[in-house]
Amino acid sequence: MVHQELNQVLQCTVMDNIWLGRYPKKGLFVDHDKMYRDTKEIFKELDIDIDPRVKVNTLSVSQMQMLEIAKAFSYDANRHHGRTDVVTDRKRLITFSQSSKAKG
Repeated sequence: MVHQELNQVLQCTVMDNIWLGRYPKKGLFVDHDKMYRDTKEIFKELDIDIDPRVKVNTLSVSQMQMLEIAKAFSYDANRHHGRTDVVTDRKRLITFSQSSKAKG
């Protein structure tokens, strides 16, 4: 589900907001390289052109909406990797992402 309200930590980076509470780890530390790669992969699939390292407070409202879509997509990708029944939901998110981009 993509929430209509924007629940983002404005002082953190885009990728921090996507993975908040679910940071990939390398030993005891956050694996920033993996977090960046995974974010870029999601953005590529959703056709989102935002640098994952920028602070959220620099984004436009439409970009923040795209971030919420990517965040929902990231949960879907983690839980359902490889399941065919999720393909329709992923396609819906991609379509919604593209329509949001066209409006913004």
